Amino acid sequence: MADDALAQYADKLLYLCSAQASHQLIIVAQRKVETQLDGLKLDYVKIDGMVEENKPARAAIWKKCDAKPGTYPIIINMKTGDFWHGDDLQATQRRARALLLDPAISPITTFASLQNAIDADEFQEKLSGFKQ
Repeated sequence: MADDALAQYADKLLYLCSAQASHQLIIVAQRKVETQLDGLKLDYVKIDGMVEENKPARAAIWKKCDAKPGTYPIIINMKTGDFWHGDDLQATQRRARALLLDPAISPITTFASLQNAIDADEFQEKLSGFKQ
């Protein structure tokens, strides 16, 4: 069923967002992502997760990315299956690696940050196949 909801987006770059976000961190993260996507002139599909007709796709994206419901923004490369989500989307790899040196942060948390962190250069490199 999840695959059916995303079938129309095969080989696309998806951007899951919420036009009704009320949490300031989500609003800022979404602005950053949109600025980056537009600045790099990437061809992407914007999916507003709060629109009723998009809810099946939203649920499928959360499941595919192993993200908790309510996680915004999410970028998913449907060609490769690579994805990035939440505020970690804007974290730099250097910052995420620095977490490894902080004894107060668990290795699992650090690993999650490393998995989903992406800096501007990596963003451009990994998503260059979607140039307009």
